[in-house]
Amino acid sequence: MITRTLPVVKFEHLILRSKINAPDQDCCAICLCGYEGQDEINLLPNCCHIFHGSCLNQWMINNQTTCPLCRTSSIPIQMNSRASKRE
Repeated sequence: MITRTLPVVKFEHLILRSKINAPDQDCCAICLCGYEGQDEINLLPNCCHIFHGSCLNQWMINNQTTCPLCRTSSIPIQMNSRASKRE
């Protein structure tokens, strides 16, 4: 469910908008492969780290709920606050 709410963007568009947290994020920290212009990229909103969409999906399927790089929660802050209000 989390990965469905994450922004998906083509790598070339992401570079143009300069939303990458670190300029050295030229490869996916999960698969260690470089990004290509047409790759679908997921941007984690809490930390702004990027990953191949398929790699991040696999990471999440294995019950990982944190960023593979910095361990910040992958659940968007807005979803966290809504879930807290329901409890």
